Amino acid sequence: MKMFTLSAHRATVFAFFAVFLLVTAVGAFAGVEEGIALYKQGKVDEAIAEMRKTAEANPKDAVSRRWLGFYLLKQNKPDQALAPLQEARALNADGADLRNNLGMAYLGVNDYQKAIVEIQAALEIRKDWPEALDNLGFAYLQLKDYTKAADAYGKAVAAAPGNAALRNNLGLALQGAGKLDDAIIQWRKAVELAPKNSDAATNLGLALKNKKDYAGARAALDKAISIDPDNYTAQLAMADTMIALGKEADAIKYYEAAFKLKPTEFTPAFNLGVLYLRQSKFAQSAAKFSSALEIKPDDLEAMTYKGWALYKSGNGEGIDVMKQAVEKGPRYTTALVNLATAYTQTGKKTEATQAWEAVLDVAPNNAAAIVNLANLYYGDEKFDKALEQYQAAAKADPKSAPAQFGVAACLAKLDRGKEAIEAYNKTIQLDPNMASAYNNLAVEYEKQKNIAKAKELYQKALKIDPTNSEATRNLKRLKESTSNTKPAT
Repeated sequence: MKMFTLSAHRATVFAFFAVFLLVTAVGAFAGVEEGIALYKQGKVDEAIAEMRKTAEANPKDAVSRRWLGFYLLKQNKPDQALAPLQEARALNADGADLRNNLGMAYLGVNDYQKAIVEIQAALEIRKDWPEALDNLGFAYLQLKDYTKAADAYGKAVAAAPGNAALRNNLGLALQGAGKLDDAIIQWRKAVELAPKNSDAATNLGLALKNKKDYAGARAALDKAISIDPDNYTAQLAMADTMIALGKEADAIKYYEAAFKLKPTEFTPAFNLGVLYLRQSKFAQSAAKFSSALEIKPDDLEAMTYKGWALYKSGNGEGIDVMKQAVEKGPRYTTALVNLATAYTQTGKKTEATQAWEAVLDVAPNNAAAIVNLANLYYGDEKFDKALEQYQAAAKADPKSAPAQFGVAACLAKLDRGKEAIEAYNKTIQLDPNMASAYNNLAVEYEKQKNIAKAKELYQKALKIDPTNSEATRNLKRLKESTSNTKPAT
């Protein structure tokens, strides 16, 4: 079964700063003073209403518009803040704070190019201003201009080296620029500066996981989760890390936590389905694949695996679901193989034969599929046809012991004993631990009256597999036989 692919996630912490000096301009209208007083009292809605009223009553007043835009930014309403800030600029108001705030409003409405113009203007007035540099870096990040983003964040960090959020964002920019080692340095420093910052620890863990430093990733992600158990990204990344470390039981725990946090996300549901399937917890697997299909109803892999899980759990709907998967993806090998296997195991020979033929139509060199089709012919005593298929499987995969074993078995049934002995010996070369090959080879030697060699091979078969009933029976019979005992058939 194909292992799943997990989505990559990055936690981000972007700090936006709306800045405006809390002083009243000389000659400001009384409404401005009242609005500022209300804001200082924590009455932001009332302050906004007062500033809006003052601005509407005084079309030429830039101060009330600057304050109104600032308050709206503080309420995370950049779309509403944009107009009064633009109006203030149109009235020839200027200053680092106004240009930065106007840039922030543009950021809030995803107009990154205009945001860059305003923030750069703010930085011309107030050079090396960390807050404005942070906003500038964010704008470049959104445009995927990681080199310029890293430059802006680098300057911000140089101006405020103790700011963990700036270092976290610098790490994101460096990672985008392909400088993962440098990003890791920044995230380590961010975690050191802010040991309670779950996002910085998450980013560090994700980066270390990408570097295949799974022990380091585990430590960082464990820290992130201990700080914030509701950190979905960290829970998911920790599950991935546990898979890499070969700890599937722990992976399930973290995928379950991620699924609980975001039950509408496909990845944890699908991956839990796969892991439960691998652990033979078929009912649980089917349930998770059902959840995955509620999110992505047309996902062919989830449908295929759900059908197999249902079938293995004894649910009669399993084969129907697998048939639906084949109808949806008639050339999806996994769906075809699963359906063919189910038909074979349930004794539906006609359907199984057709299903294996469908597999080979898509993957003509699939040796395992050829062997399974040959097994059906062998079971129907169509030895010539079976031999043809086993030989085709051996050609497709010269190292396939089952294919070579099938060739030998067919040759034996067709009374081509010397060729069968040669084929069984080749099977043993490919798989020295195949007890049935030793047993069948012994039978062929016994047919040729080579009793000593037959006895030796029966004993080898039982040494490999003491529970092999055929070898046990044949060896017992051989020991009890007289000189005129008929060879085994």
